[in-house]
Amino acid sequence: QRAIGREQSWCQLTCMKMNVLFCCVLCIIPTLLVALPGGAPPEACSTLMPNHGGTQGAPNNTGFFLFGEPLSGSYVPGTTYRMRLVATIGDFAGFFIQARQESNQEAVSSIVGTWVTVSSGIRTARCNGVDGDAITHSSRDRKAEVLMDWTAPATNVGRIHFFYSIVVAYSNIVVKLNATEERPSSTIVPPPMPPADAVFSSTYRQPEGCQQSNCAFYVEWRNNGEFIDFRMEGNAVGWIALGITDTNWPLNNASRHFSDILACQAVPIGSTVNVKDLYLPGGGLTPSFDSSTNGLVYTSGRINSARIFCNFTRVQFPLIGQEDEDYDFNRDGYIFFLSGTATGAASAVPAGFSASTRRAVFSNSTVSLYRGFAAFTGSINSLPGKGSFPTSSCSREDCDFYFRWGVNPNNPNYLTFFISADLTVGWAAIGVSRDRRMGGDEIDDVFGCTTTNGGPPIVADTYNIAGGGRSNLGDKSGPVGLVQHNTGVINGRLECTFSRIISVLTGEEGSDFNLDNSYYVIIGTGYTQGAPFQRHERNPEWSTSEVNLVRESS
Repeated sequence: QRAIGREQSWCQLTCMKMNVLFCCVLCIIPTLLVALPGGAPPEACSTLMPNHGGTQGAPNNTGFFLFGEPLSGSYVPGTTYRMRLVATIGDFAGFFIQARQESNQEAVSSIVGTWVTVSSGIRTARCNGVDGDAITHSSRDRKAEVLMDWTAPATNVGRIHFFYSIVVAYSNIVVKLNATEERPSSTIVPPPMPPADAVFSSTYRQPEGCQQSNCAFYVEWRNNGEFIDFRMEGNAVGWIALGITDTNWPLNNASRHFSDILACQAVPIGSTVNVKDLYLPGGGLTPSFDSSTNGLVYTSGRINSARIFCNFTRVQFPLIGQEDEDYDFNRDGYIFFLSGTATGAASAVPAGFSASTRRAVFSNSTVSLYRGFAAFTGSINSLPGKGSFPTSSCSREDCDFYFRWGVNPNNPNYLTFFISADLTVGWAAIGVSRDRRMGGDEIDDVFGCTTTNGGPPIVADTYNIAGGGRSNLGDKSGPVGLVQHNTGVINGRLECTFSRIISVLTGEEGSDFNLDNSYYVIIGTGYTQGAPFQRHERNPEWSTSEVNLVRESS
C-alpha cells in the first residue's frame, strides 16, 4: 500500500539511501479518537489498522511527516535520537509509531527500540513486551507538531524498516506504507529553518581559531531531520562557497571523484544573495549547476561591506538523478572554502565560479557533515593506550611499529589512533580479530594508513575475509566512520593520526567490529601502496590476550 501525491514524495525522501526505515503509524482519526482519546488500542500493535471501518490504502493528501536523524540511513546502537512528527498543512489529533526489524517485519516480535515522550499529550505504549516500544497520543487535542525521543536497540540488529499508516478522515486511510519503496524526484518538504538563537553544533572557519566576524570564511551547520541547515559568511564581493570532496588533493586532479559545492552569490545590483548548488567533476576545472535545485532551500542572504552572509538548507543525501552531483553528507569527506568576484543573477552561467580568487583551503581532517567533526587537537602522548614492537620499551623513534589509542576527547563515539612505522613506502595497520588468525574462521577488521603514488599518505578502513586470503577488501560503505587527522612521512617514518567510530554503522555489518568489545589485536606492515592493504611483508604480530580498546590502555 502506498500514499500518492506530496506524501508519496516524502516517503521517497525519507528512505533514500536508508538502511533504517521507521514503522510509523500516524492515525489522524477524529472519529476514532472521540471513542479512544487515550491512544491506539493494543490490537493495533499487530495490524497497524484502525478499527473503525475505513478504507486501507486510501490516498493521503494532508502532509503529515516524521523527521529524525535515523531516517538519514544509519543508526548507532543504544543512541537516542530526537524525532519530530509534523503536520505541514492543517493539524491532527492522534498518532501511533513503531520501529520494526527487517528480518521479520510482519511480526510484532520484530518491534525494536524504545520511545520517550517530549511533547505533552502523548504517551508510550507496550507492544512487544517492552514498555515504551511504541508511542501514541494521550489526548484528543488537535496538534501541528509533536516531539519524542527514540532510542535504537542496544546491539546492531541490521536494517530497521519503517512502515506508517495515516488516517486523514473516516474513509481516507493509508495503512502500512513501506517507505523504502518511494524516493522523491521532485517536490520535497523540508522542515522550517531554525530560529536565530538555535544552537549550531558544528563549525568550520578559516583561518583556524579566528573570531567569527574576523574570519575570511565561517560556516556553521546542524542536523534538521533529513536536511542540514547552514549559516555561512565570508569576505568576497562576488561569491563564497563551501565544498566537500573525498580527498584533499588539488581540485583538478583527474584521479579524484566529484566535489559538491554550495555557493552564495551576490547579484549585480543591490544587496541580494542567491544560493547555488554545483558540482565539479573529477579532473574538471569548471563546475556545473546541478540538474535540479530540488533538495536545496534558500532562506536568506545579504552582502554588507564586501562580506557575504547566507542561510540555507540542503537535503542530506542525493536525490534521484543527482547521485553524481550531490555528496552524501553522511559520508566522511574534506570540506573546503572558495571565493570569487563574479556576481550573477539566478540564471547566471556557472563559469564564473571557476574564477576563484584564492586556492581551495581544505580542512585538516575529514568530517561527516551529518555526524560532525571528531577532531583531535591534543598531544599524541595524551592518548592513554600504547603498544609497540619488537619490545614494550622501544620508543616512537626507534620501534619497528609504535601506536597509541584512546577515546576521542571531542567526540566519545570515536577512538583516536596514532601509528608510527619504520617505513617510507607502503602501509602500516592495526587489526582486531576474534580468532587470532588472519583469514581464519571469521573476518578481521583492519585500519591504518598507506602511502600513495604521488600524493600524501591516506588512512583506510578494510577487512580480511573469513576462510583465507592475504589481501584485504575495502569496507562495504567506504570510509564512513573513519576520520583522517594527520598523515605524513616524517624523519623516515610513516605516521598517521585518525579516528574510527566505535560502533558498527548500518551497512558495515560484516566488515567492521564494535570496538567496545574484547579482541586480539594485530599489527602489520607491507610495501604496497594505496588502499585496501595488500599482502604484508612479514607475519603480523599478535597480542597474547584479548584487549578492549575502549576500556583498556595497554
